[in-house]
Amino acid sequence: LEVLPNQNATAVILAGNRSGITELTVDYGPGTHLTVHPNDPTIVPYYQGKVTVAIRANNCIVNRVEVLDSSLDSIDASDGTKGTWIHNCVVTNADRGGIVCAGSQANPASDAYIHNNMVTGTYASAIMANGAIHTSVISDNIVGNIGGSGDGIAAYSYLNNQLTVANNTITNTGNNGMHIGGDHITIIGNNINDAAEHGIAYHNANTTTIINCIHATIVGN
Repeated sequence: LEVLPNQNATAVILAGNRSGITELTVDYGPGTHLTVHPNDPTIVPYYQGKVTVAIRANNCIVNRVEVLDSSLDSIDASDGTKGTWIHNCVVTNADRGGIVCAGSQANPASDAYIHNNMVTGTYASAIMANGAIHTSVISDNIVGNIGGSGDGIAAYSYLNNQLTVANNTITNTGNNGMHIGGDHITIIGNNINDAAEHGIAYHNANTTTIINCIHATIVGN
């Protein structure tokens, strides 16, 4: 992966076996890009084994990355990442989740854009927005063959706010096609087939007490 410089922030990529992990730390700033061979977009970095691409930074772009047979979450943007784009990536056969974007009540993830990825064969949910995610978009992804009790897309925290889930194609999931929660949610234009449970479940993790599951638009799915 190549880092295009800017100023005043930190970007971190972890890629490798957890027992001897490779770490790249770059002190650059808003607009930092984690991207792939910008002069030759046909070259795709390819990781296999106990691998994760982990982002603990803001304003990062992960583009055209392929991860195969990971024993971890394959692409993981956590710790309340802000402005991270994950697009045009391929994840195949993960023991955990495929693409994860996570925050907390104190430090929500926000302005994430998870777009045009292909995720298949994960044991946990293919695309997960954990903890709290605000003002973000999950769109135009292709998800299939999700094992265990995994959802195609899982973003069901009551702390979510202003999340759009649009135009995704989801096939053959171990649990729901998508499980979404939070306030000011838009679910539109998704195509869901062969979900073991619900095609679309709209409630938070506690199904007996619905918290903040209001102001939803669910149309054209």
